[in-house]
Amino acid sequence: PAARRAPPQLEQARKKEAARAAAAKVTVPVPMLTGRRRLTEHEETELSFLRAKHATRCRKGESEIRAEMAADAEHSRAPPAPSRPLLGDAETTRLQRLREFHGKLPEEHQPLRPRRTTAAAETRGTNATDHLEEIFTAVTAEIAEREGFLAEMRVAGRGAKHEAAITSEIAQRVQQLRLVDAKIKQREAEGGL
Repeated sequence: PAARRAPPQLEQARKKEAARAAAAKVTVPVPMLTGRRRLTEHEETELSFLRAKHATRCRKGESEIRAEMAADAEHSRAPPAPSRPLLGDAETTRLQRLREFHGKLPEEHQPLRPRRTTAAAETRGTNATDHLEEIFTAVTAEIAEREGFLAEMRVAGRGAKHEAAITSEIAQRVQQLRLVDAKIKQREAEGGL
């Protein structure tokens, strides 16, 4: 019998009562906040700065500016003018030459070596000939050493591997000997005259 419906008037009355009860439950009194929230310390200092800034004048008057300019003019003086020209023509030319020769004038340069006298030149010639003969004997010894090495490599069976390099070195030394020999003969010819 629960499936049976109530008369329509009764159903409508029940629905109205349920709606009133639901409306009564949902309505909650909420306090309305009025006024401003409290400012933080940072916001308070910022606001006080802005108030102080707007409280003062933003522009100076013309008379104030002129008075400040006159006070500044009294305190600052212009540097004294030079009593003579800063650089004369001679000094300008000297500085141009210094720049041209990278900081050292040719007159100021001292020769790196003193000039040799004729006696010194004669001793130099004999010393040079001795030196050339020493080079000649040293190069001859190098050639002999390389020929000996090549002979050893041939006996060991590795002559083909080293032969091209060693023969080219020997050829270079022979060329050096020819040049040294030509210089020695030239010195002897100069000394004989």
